[in-house]
Amino acid sequence: MLIDHAFAKAELKTIPNAGHWLHAEQPQLFYQFVNEFVK
Repeated sequence: MLIDHAFAKAELKTIPNAGHWLHAEQPQLFYQFVNEFVK
């Protein structure tokens, strides 16, 4: 992916069974990923 060149430490996270409203459809996993990111 092109983003790999700009952000070498970037990670792609996927949330199964969720559409555009990740925070509403899979809130626990969404918040887990957000918390991991900000730490």
